[in-house]
Amino acid sequence: MCGIFGIVSHGSAISPDLLERAAHSLGHRGPDDSGAVVLDGGTAPPCQLGFAHTRLSIIDLSPLGHQPMQDPVTGNWIVFNDETYNFREL
Repeated sequence: MCGIFGIVSHGSAISPDLLERAAHSLGHRGPDDSGAVVLDGGTAPPCQLGFAHTRLSIIDLSPLGHQPMQDPVTGNWIVFNDETYNFREL
């Protein structure tokens, strides 16, 4: 089971150290990989979003499952906990 952490901040910056500590606290949920990102919401007052993720690799052991992940076309970010069990049929 992966670990997911998210935070929204209005007016103050999100510390990368905070996300690192959050991911570390979730390490028991996913010891195989971890990642974090701080996103600028660009609103007034300033808004930031922070995501941290720890990964438990079961089927896909490759680095392609690293999260948070960004769509290269749209620029959208996602962090999720999922396993597609019927991936062979799909």
